[in-house]
Amino acid sequence: AFFPHCTIGTATRHLGAGCHGRIEIGSHCIVESHVNIFHPTGFKDAKGGVRQSCTRLGDRVYVMPYSNIGHDVVVEENAEIAANLAGYVRVMRGAKLANGCTVHQFSTIGACAFLAMGTACRHDILPYCVLLNERCTLDRVGLFKSGRTPDEADCLDEFYSRQCMGNGATYLRRVEFEDPHAWFADEVRRFFEAREAMRDCRPLAPYSKKEVAV
Repeated sequence: AFFPHCTIGTATRHLGAGCHGRIEIGSHCIVESHVNIFHPTGFKDAKGGVRQSCTRLGDRVYVMPYSNIGHDVVVEENAEIAANLAGYVRVMRGAKLANGCTVHQFSTIGACAFLAMGTACRHDILPYCVLLNERCTLDRVGLFKSGRTPDEADCLDEFYSRQCMGNGATYLRRVEFEDPHAWFADEVRRFFEAREAMRDCRPLAPYSKKEVAV
């Protein structure tokens, strides 16, 4: 469903960029009034050429009024967006970005992550986490609502505490799984693969065990 005054195919003129690629919008999406979805500008290669790209919304994405979906952005299924997404951002499945968020270009927002109202996000955000004060903490409320048990939440908390804490975590590019079949393993693995695929990988927001109120 598309509501009045939304624009699909807005073109950016920044740095002389052109339109190189297509826009894809999945099934059962809702795009509210005054939303802008930008045409892709493509990917430049080492020889100065431009490779075709895609600005894409997956299935069942909800885009709230006055949001901007930047060029070459990918928003996966079941995400909710009330934000300004700069170019080449990837928002993974089930993530929620609340009103007034801004997300830096080339950022990766993990599956089921949550950005609180007014957040300025300059880092990559781990799956199933909340970002506050440039640190990730486990979104236990979101996990509970999605049917995960406290024990399952504790298991992910322990994993992130071992792998993703401390200032050095900012530069982390991969993680090791003691149990490759853990309930969160597929999404965490997919998150790090998505980061590696970025032309310019953003710093990772380090994990914190400190509980925060959102």
